[in-house]
Amino acid sequence: MRTFILRGCRAVPILSLMTLVTSYTLVTFLCFACVSKCVGPDRSPTAFRDGELLPATRLRTGEGPSYGDITDTEPAVLRYEALFSAFSRSLLGKRQDEGPEALKNNEGLRVENLQPGQTKQYRFSAEELKKSPTSQKLSVPPTAGQSPVPVKFSSHSELRRRQDKAKIFITLSICSQPGSVDAVISADPPPPLELYISSEGQCNPGAQSNDEEQEKRSAVEGLAKYSAERTEDVCIAVYAPRNSGYTGSYSFQIAASIDTYYTDFYNWSSLYLLDSDSQGGIFISTNLTDSSKSDVDAINTWNTGGSPFSIFVHNTNDSRLLGLTNSYCALNETAQVRGNSGASSNSAVEVGITTIGIGPNPTAKQQFYVPGLNASSSYFAFLGLSSNYSQSTQETATGGGILWRGFNFTTKTDHNCRLIYNLSFCSSVAYAVPSSPSLDDSPTSLGQRYDKSAMSYWQKFTYSLAQIPCDTEPEAQYSLATNCTSCSAAYKQWLCAVTIPRCADFSRHESYLQNRSMGTTGNSSETGKVYLNSSRNSMIDDDIKPGPYKEILPCGSLCYGLVQACPASLQFACPTDDERGNFLHSYQNPGGNATDPHCNVPGAVWGVSTASAPRPGLLWLSTLVFLVVAYHSGLER
Repeated sequence: MRTFILRGCRAVPILSLMTLVTSYTLVTFLCFACVSKCVGPDRSPTAFRDGELLPATRLRTGEGPSYGDITDTEPAVLRYEALFSAFSRSLLGKRQDEGPEALKNNEGLRVENLQPGQTKQYRFSAEELKKSPTSQKLSVPPTAGQSPVPVKFSSHSELRRRQDKAKIFITLSICSQPGSVDAVISADPPPPLELYISSEGQCNPGAQSNDEEQEKRSAVEGLAKYSAERTEDVCIAVYAPRNSGYTGSYSFQIAASIDTYYTDFYNWSSLYLLDSDSQGGIFISTNLTDSSKSDVDAINTWNTGGSPFSIFVHNTNDSRLLGLTNSYCALNETAQVRGNSGASSNSAVEVGITTIGIGPNPTAKQQFYVPGLNASSSYFAFLGLSSNYSQSTQETATGGGILWRGFNFTTKTDHNCRLIYNLSFCSSVAYAVPSSPSLDDSPTSLGQRYDKSAMSYWQKFTYSLAQIPCDTEPEAQYSLATNCTSCSAAYKQWLCAVTIPRCADFSRHESYLQNRSMGTTGNSSETGKVYLNSSRNSMIDDDIKPGPYKEILPCGSLCYGLVQACPASLQFACPTDDERGNFLHSYQNPGGNATDPHCNVPGAVWGVSTASAPRPGLLWLSTLVFLVVAYHSGLER
């Protein structure tokens, strides 16, 4: 048997039995239907020509011709590389089933084009479970007195995490879904994605898995969440149910974390509608600072730290978000209005920090003015917290965003009411006021007209109050229960309410609303009633000239609170019981419920939403309670 030394050669097309002997083993193998060339280090033909293989003796002695880089002086090196013509090289040595895709801690994975009937599998390794918790987490939600910075986790030691089970949090967010074949007929969303989590020691989850102990979560309004304590690899599957009547695919975000849910949803509202007009709405967030004390430093921190929240507004007639209202990524990508949400912002939403409210201790809140809406239309509104809010370069948990429950609201129908806000003097005014469609004023310039009118009356009041001995000894003051500071605050709140009336659609029919400016309707039966044909502020009729509108009257408690807080020498007086008719033309009693009080107090958040009422103590402050009690006391007298 001849021995050959093949340096850099591929096997020739023969059927032969080849044997390699090493110092440790004897290896025998069969080479079948091989195609080869002998190549040198640069992969050029060297030791093969015309079907001839060089025997080892000729290579050693240098006998015969030299072929390329094979010479008698080179050491004999065995190198064998087979090329099998019967198989594609791309299939050899490559595992066909890649297995579950790896998930990293606090890293959301976006997946596109999951077709109905398909499954995607993922693995969160035990090594990821043993990591230390991240030190950064979004504020969820901001609490009273908390500064606008991420808060730190309380973490276990590394040794403790390695010894004990670690908790894993898994989230599945549907970002988009198949659309209805006939959107007019279908009022239901397609079936939601399903999340499967393998049992301990198993790694083949899914709708067709034989893992009887696996757990399943179906997405609810676009979000599925799961948490448990584990010690080994956690395998996850996402399955898209088959459906009929829908076309297209799903896109989703899958994430796992040892800290908290990567994206989350809270089933309470932290966004409040102040008012709307026919073109937009104005909203505020929940309190960002403590209402039980005056904390100027905390308010300043929010003012300089920026606005943390995002707002999402979407027309209820648009079905793209049907069944996805708990998914941050769905709203962040699809909502018609996305304000302050980083790169996905798509509208001219004005965002800022405000201290609007009533009571002795102002609190910071985030304010949104949303323009560009349609008249007489119904919308959803949602509050969100984006990971863009954190400026930290460290790994941040809840990087997928946080969403609070939304609510419905409807824009006004008529164009005789217009929103104003951010007034310099009447800073608690943020609602719709009488306007005119022909008046080419922005909310800012319209607000300045009203604010200037109120300030002119305020100046005269300060001259009168200056005649009162406010800084004298307590025995010489006009009251032991109140003082000039309280009088000024009560007068300012009353003044802003009566000089800047709150406007409602003329087409509304509630009995507590007062008709105004009806002379423009041509109704001759009302021409003799001044209170119906004019506004309570002459500036409105002379400068703004609105069409017909209805006024939400100031609460009577504002008038009676003013009388009680100020010196009798100023001769403030309110309508009495004998003048009930006149009283109801100027003021209104609180009625209805917390979301529909039937009267106006600047700064009070009356209509929280049509979905839920405010939680007690959240924005209703003690001064309003005092004013209402004072009002009833005044009636009894």
